Amino acid sequence: MERRWGYKVPLNFLEDLKFYLIFLFILSILPMIIRIPYIVTVLAFSLMYVILAMSYNLILGYTGLFSLAHAAFFAVGAYTSALLSVDLKVQFTPALLLAGISSMVVAYGIIKVALKTSYHSFGLVTLAFSSILALVYKNWVEITRGPMGIPGIPRPYLELLSLRIEFFTDLQCYYLILTITALSVWFLSKIFRSRIGRALIAIRENQVLAESVGINSKKYMTLAFVLGAFFAGIAGSLYVHYVRYVNPESFSLSLTVTAITMVIIGGQGGFKGVLITAIALYMIPEFLRISPDWRDVLFGIVLLACARFFPEGIEGAFKLLFKRKSEVTENA
Repeated sequence: MERRWGYKVPLNFLEDLKFYLIFLFILSILPMIIRIPYIVTVLAFSLMYVILAMSYNLILGYTGLFSLAHAAFFAVGAYTSALLSVDLKVQFTPALLLAGISSMVVAYGIIKVALKTSYHSFGLVTLAFSSILALVYKNWVEITRGPMGIPGIPRPYLELLSLRIEFFTDLQCYYLILTITALSVWFLSKIFRSRIGRALIAIRENQVLAESVGINSKKYMTLAFVLGAFFAGIAGSLYVHYVRYVNPESFSLSLTVTAITMVIIGGQGGFKGVLITAIALYMIPEFLRISPDWRDVLFGIVLLACARFFPEGIEGAFKLLFKRKSEVTENA
């Protein structure tokens, strides 16, 4: 099974680090400057989409696996965290971690089945599992409360020895989400640049050639898939503790389509582009007050435009810009 995606390793580490720190600084001071509750809420949701997009980038961008189950992993994390917090009164930190772990377990079961099929059938298998999970959320009323959903999910709080730190306001939750997002993106970027990331790129470019030099493609694809699901589950946990409610309608296929759009437009396997796109593609339609149906239309138009003018996404545009800049500097 051979796949060529025509995209290389991301840009220089120091350039990415500088960009990341500036990006983090802007997101840190923005709520203090604007001081509008609605803006804080939009920023909080955009950070959740950053985790969702970066985790999907590990799956699609680095292995080339076209999964349609990412919204399902988000939902598993959301329901796990909600049920643990409401029914068992579990604290936020263990609920957050168990949300990610439960998504990993579900992802492992899916990938073990999906990898036995052909590359082109992979997406259909993941879509089938996602549809099954959606039916479970709607019909297992004794556990999930069905279409009525689970209300009254507590806001996050941390207990360190005798110290209790509560995040009751939207602004406090925003900075907690920003911290977890920063740690998640940092961890994923370490994977991108590690031996694992290089092995995943080799598999994406040419699986047969990668296996001929000793890379266990199934092992690395499984690892990328479950790690991506872990962070999707983390995003799901943050979501329910922020909105304090969860129901099956929150996790439609359009959530996966949004993640796919963010990764493709940002640049598969990229860093800067996916970060910018995840923020922009959530915030712009929100500020324009676009309905969900028109939002999908907008995403489709942007995808077509990106395929026409920036086939390697925003990340590829960054590379081209820096290349031209360096050529001008050398010729000067």
